[in-house]
Amino acid sequence: MKTQLSPFAIITLQLYFTSVNYANFEVRLYGPDGSYIVIVDKRGYTYRNIFAGTLFTDTASNSVATYNFNSNNLVTPLQPEQPFSNLRGTNPNGQWNIVFFNDFNDGGQISLVRLTIQGNPKKERKKKKKKKSGKVN
Repeated sequence: MKTQLSPFAIITLQLYFTSVNYANFEVRLYGPDGSYIVIVDKRGYTYRNIFAGTLFTDTASNSVATYNFNSNNLVTPLQPEQPFSNLRGTNPNGQWNIVFFNDFNDGGQISLVRLTIQGNPKKERKKKKKKKSGKVN
């Protein structure tokens, strides 16, 4: 039996991440099978605290890719660069990883990362042929 994330699974990621220059960071979420999505790719410029508690979810009304960052305030919720739905159909069992890439090594602080997966995993099952009962009363 192979376990997969249901087509209806809801995945969210909350980041408490501060930096002096978000424009140098790429953040990726890796599933146990090695597949990944990009959460943030060099967004937010030099504003501070914009991802200090951000909830990333596919259902947010604003996308991190198109949001007009214009202050040092937290922005939440946001859609990630690539949708979490890209991870549906993959095996959720095993170690998930979040990786922060910093182009210029100019620092940042990660206080908390919270990954939530809701929904029952879909299990592939071989269809069994049912025998019809031949009882006679």
